[in-house]
Amino acid sequence: VDAVLTGYLPSVEHVRFAHDAILRVRARNADALYLCDPVIGDEPKGIYIAEDAAAAIRERLLSLADIVKLNRFELDWLTGEAWSQDRLMRGAAPRLGQGTIIATSMTGACDGEILNVAVHHRHRWTTATARRESVPKGTGDLFSSLLLGFNLSGHDWPATLGRATAALDRVIAASVG
Repeated sequence: VDAVLTGYLPSVEHVRFAHDAILRVRARNADALYLCDPVIGDEPKGIYIAEDAAAAIRERLLSLADIVKLNRFELDWLTGEAWSQDRLMRGAAPRLGQGTIIATSMTGACDGEILNVAVHHRHRWTTATARRESVPKGTGDLFSSLLLGFNLSGHDWPATLGRATAALDRVIAASVG
């Protein structure tokens, strides 16, 4: 196993299972990547899993993660701070995981724009796409899979972020209606 990806984990028991599975994988392959997509909530809905499960994700899974992919609501909730795209680009780095942070659904300079920001050590990259209404459910899950796949294929972070954003944008455009 070269990588583990976790997403929707609605209970503490699910989080415990994921934690143990990651440790078992890493016992066999210390280089296995772990991408944590916390899937705890979004705007304007707020948190939509049990709060103890969200806290368990923060306490048990984030520290294991090589890559954390989360939306702006999740970034704010998990760090207890308000984050903006400008703050990320000015050099601030959220204290999550041990490697790369991908923040999605960030506010762009234009009203009709949505940004994805990758923070990898001291480097930052941003992609922008048009904000669409009525986006189908599951786009965050697909984006996590695309990020992990492109990264495992040997692409650097700028290419991984760009390719994953472009592929997701094409899927959303094809899914309208």
